[in-house]
Amino acid sequence: MKTQSTPQPQPEPGWSRLFKFWCWAVWPVFVPSLAAGPTRAAVNPSDFVSHVDNPYYPLVPGTTSHFEGSVDRIDIIFVAHEIKVICGVRCTVVRDRAIVNGLLSEDTFDWYAQDKAGNVWLFGEGSSQFDASGNVITTAGSWEAGVNGAAPGMIMPANPQVNQTYRQELAPGVAEDMATVLALDARVEVPFGTFFNCMQTRDFSPLNPGQAELNYYAPGIGLVRTVQTEGGDEWFELGGITREPINPADFVARVDHPYVPLVPGTTLRYEGTIGIQSVVREVFVTLETKVILGVTCTVVSERTSTDGVLTEDTLDWYAQDHDGNVWFFGEETRKPGINGVIIRTEDSWEAGRFGAQPGIIMPAHPKLQQTYLQERAPGVALSMATVWAVDTGPVLALGSFTNCVGTRVFSPLRPGEGEYRYYAPGIGLILAVMLKGDAERLELVSVHPRGAPSLRIARRVGANEIDLILYGVPRTTYVLEISGDLVSWQPFLTNTLSGNQLEYPLTNVLNNARRFFRGALP
Repeated sequence: MKTQSTPQPQPEPGWSRLFKFWCWAVWPVFVPSLAAGPTRAAVNPSDFVSHVDNPYYPLVPGTTSHFEGSVDRIDIIFVAHEIKVICGVRCTVVRDRAIVNGLLSEDTFDWYAQDKAGNVWLFGEGSSQFDASGNVITTAGSWEAGVNGAAPGMIMPANPQVNQTYRQELAPGVAEDMATVLALDARVEVPFGTFFNCMQTRDFSPLNPGQAELNYYAPGIGLVRTVQTEGGDEWFELGGITREPINPADFVARVDHPYVPLVPGTTLRYEGTIGIQSVVREVFVTLETKVILGVTCTVVSERTSTDGVLTEDTLDWYAQDHDGNVWFFGEETRKPGINGVIIRTEDSWEAGRFGAQPGIIMPAHPKLQQTYLQERAPGVALSMATVWAVDTGPVLALGSFTNCVGTRVFSPLRPGEGEYRYYAPGIGLILAVMLKGDAERLELVSVHPRGAPSLRIARRVGANEIDLILYGVPRTTYVLEISGDLVSWQPFLTNTLSGNQLEYPLTNVLNNARRFFRGALP
C-alpha cells in the first residue's frame, strides 16, 4: 500500500488510464549507492528478472493482503497473475482497492519489476477515484514509465542501508515520492502478528511539503504498517494475508467452527420480513460433498420463500482449514419465476473458474475490527465483513443469546447496502438484519434435529475451580456427563436452557486428571 504523492482530495485515487505509448530509450535511473542522485542509463529488459522476491517487498501472485486502520477504510491488495509489459520489461500487476464506509473509493493498478541485483522498481500506476454512486470522478495520479517524461522509480533497494534516500516515483509534477531508511531492526506488532528486524522508512514528496509517513516492512512479508506523522494522524496495519493456490492438504474433512458448525442432516429455519412481505428461509446441511480445487466441501442448501412462493434456491460450498478458518468456495444460485421455471442464475460462482477465488466466511478467532473477504468472483460477487462485536447478545423469540459474534457484511458492488449478522456459539447464524430501501430481518426460529451442544472449560484465575460452559439451542434440554475413562459416562446435571448458554462451576477438580466432561442430549 503506497500513498499518492500528488496533492489530491482524500481518499487518494486508485486505477488508471492504461497508456500505450512508445518508451524512451534513455531516461534517469537511480542507483541506490548514489542515494537520490540521478544517473543517465538505458532501461534494458535483459537486466530484469521474471519475479519479485525482495525480502522486504515480495510479490507472490495470488496473495491478498488486508489492511485496516484509524479511519473507516480498508485496503485490499491483490498480487495478480497477469503481467504488463512496459518499455519491454515484464511487470507484476498489483491491484489495490480502498473501501471507505463500505463503498469502493479508489482502485489502483501498480506495476512492479525487479532487476537482477534485487532492486524493486515501480513502473507506474493506473488510478481511479469513485463517488458514492460508483462513478469515476478523477484519474489524477496515474502515470506510466516512458510517457510524458516519467521513468521507473525504486520502490525497494536490494540492500537497504540506514540513512539511504531513494526516489520511488518519477513522474514530474504527478508523482515524486521519496523514502529514507531510518532503521533495519524495528519491532512491529499488528493484528496479523508481531515482526522483528523490520525496515522503517520515512516517505515524503516535494509535491506535498509538510506531509510524511512512516512505513514498516517485515522480512518475508512486506509492508505491515503505515503511520502518518506529518500532515495528519492516520494509520493502517496488516490484518491478514490469504494466498493461492489452495492446498487441499490444508483442509480438514468437517466444518465444526463454534460459530459456523455445519453438522450434516441439520435444518435451521429462519423467518422474517422484507418490507411488508413475509420471508421464510430453510438452511439444510446436506450429506453431500463437492470437490473444488481439490478440497472436499460441505454442501449446504438454502431455500427462500417470499409470501409462500419459492424465490431462491441455492447450494453453498464450505470447507474448514487446519487453523479453523471457514472458507466459502462458491454457490449455485437459482431464482425461479412465478411458474417455477428458473429465470436467473447470474449470482452463481465457483472458486477456480473465471478468476473466482474462495473467501473466508468466518475467521478461526474473530477479533474486533477484523476485516476479511468473503466472496471473490470478478464481476459477480465481492463481499467483505468486519467484526464489530465479539460478545454481543441479541434477544430473539427463540430465546436470549450471549457471547455472539457480530459482523457487518458489505459489498462495493452494491453501494449503500449492508447486512448485520449475529453468530451464536454452537449454533451458527441466528440473526441477519439488512439495511437498504426496506428493512429485511431474518431470525432463527428452530433447529432440527437439535444435536449435541458444544462444551468449553474455563479455569478461574487463582482458584482450584473451573466453569463448564455449555452452548446449545434455547428451550432445549441438555445433560452434562462425567467420565473417568472416556468409556463410561454418567449424567450429573440436566437442564433446559432459557438462552443459549449454561455455566456450571466445579471445585477441587484441577488435581484430578481422570475426570472428563461432555454435553449431550438426554
